[in-house]
Amino acid sequence: MSHRKPGFLVSVSTLGMGWGLGLGLGLTLAMFGTSCGSIQSDDGKPVSSLLVSVKGDFSGGTIVSQPSGIECGSTCSATFAVGQSVTLTATLDDSHTFVGWEGDCTGTGLTCTLPMDKGKAVTAVYKSNVELATVQVQLAGSGAGSVSSQPAGIACPSLFCSGGFAKGQTVTLTATPDGTSYFTGWGGACSGTTTTCNLSVTSDAQVTANFGVPSSCEQLRAATPALTDGNYTLFVTGDKTKPWTAYCVMSVTPALTYITLTNTGGNFNFSQYTATGAPGTNVRTNYSRLLFDTTTLKVDTNDKRFGISNGGSLQHGATTVQSMPFAVAMGCNGTANGLANMDFTGTKFAVAANTLAVGGSGSSGTTTPAPDGQAKVINMTGGGGCGWNAPATSFDPFNSQGLPLQLSYAP
Repeated sequence: MSHRKPGFLVSVSTLGMGWGLGLGLGLTLAMFGTSCGSIQSDDGKPVSSLLVSVKGDFSGGTIVSQPSGIECGSTCSATFAVGQSVTLTATLDDSHTFVGWEGDCTGTGLTCTLPMDKGKAVTAVYKSNVELATVQVQLAGSGAGSVSSQPAGIACPSLFCSGGFAKGQTVTLTATPDGTSYFTGWGGACSGTTTTCNLSVTSDAQVTANFGVPSSCEQLRAATPALTDGNYTLFVTGDKTKPWTAYCVMSVTPALTYITLTNTGGNFNFSQYTATGAPGTNVRTNYSRLLFDTTTLKVDTNDKRFGISNGGSLQHGATTVQSMPFAVAMGCNGTANGLANMDFTGTKFAVAANTLAVGGSGSSGTTTPAPDGQAKVINMTGGGGCGWNAPATSFDPFNSQGLPLQLSYAP
């Protein structure tokens, strides 16, 4: 027989609750002994190990031993002198029933007396007297996330999960989207689009938590109104294979979605109406971000929230021109002296094919290279008797009279 001191292995496991069953908590503790069931204590006397396990719904009560050594919940194993008699007593609160003993104890009484002639293992079985209902949660939609409950019972990172709760109890479910998703709303026994649902449990219930893949800043703002202006990951048409980084202006309703341009200032991302041939000075507007319609993939060329004009001013007939829409080169001296640059380097977009055209009186101009949905940098000239190079079908595209510019996704 071994003469080593006993060692301990402690493990705690939760018994999962099946559909329609009560929530169970099981505690299991094991002592390493020897094959003959007894070991020696520090003073050299033979002792035997007693292991107590609990199964079923054990949220209240204890199992204690006489003589002392076992007090389970907290201490569920101990050693006793070989030949000693040990009595185990199960206690419980009014919300539970003691089902009985298993292992080296049997019966349904609250006490069990064991002769410690060898190592013994005992299981005490409890059940709850509280009538429970099951809440089942399903995750749905193109996005991903999780659902948790208060009080605890549901922790749902997978598509289906469930928990048991006392009937009459109010359970708060909280939906949390992952970093690439947003919460779109509840279904089943819960409703609404806020991320929490207070569910009064009167019977078994099914709840659906829906998550989407965001394609616009407004979708994110509507789901989480506390979001602030900044960069967010969106997906073109909600397609997870087409991500891009948008700048979202969350401080307005609906939130605005912008493409941030990498190269800005000077001869990058500007439109110019050249004054030669028109009274005044050149009017140039540079852009650092472009307002973007994520449904149509079109730029609002008139939005100047992130546009800066150079202070130039000229007369176009009776109209004073002081700013230019994005993607316009314009002039009125008989040549293509208007200038523009579009530089989508560092973005996931490019100018779509067949989206630009010259127009106006005696119009002329060049677009280099011709937009093909892939080229990131486009240089433009435009003019004529009074003409322009701009999004097709434009007319007098100055100040805030530009037309939308069609883009393509070009990662």
